[in-house]
Amino acid sequence: MKVLVTGGVRSGKSRHAESLLSGPVSYVAPGPTNDSDPDWLARIAAHRARRPASWTTVETRDLVSALALDGPVLVDCLGTG
Repeated sequence: MKVLVTGGVRSGKSRHAESLLSGPVSYVAPGPTNDSDPDWLARIAAHRARRPASWTTVETRDLVSALALDGPVLVDCLGTG
């Protein structure tokens, strides 16, 4: 099953999508790799802090390969990829 969660910027899409999954999950983060933006780094830290330890973060823009991972896959924010 595939589910698409849409909404505006900072509307709670990620939190809602995360609530739909349990167990080991591959969390794909296709966003920018700008380590100099403190606001972006704070948002990433907040996302990581609320995810279960059993979730694996995959930072990649290769979404075709990411979607081929075993088990549940959550791709967060296609707009920043």
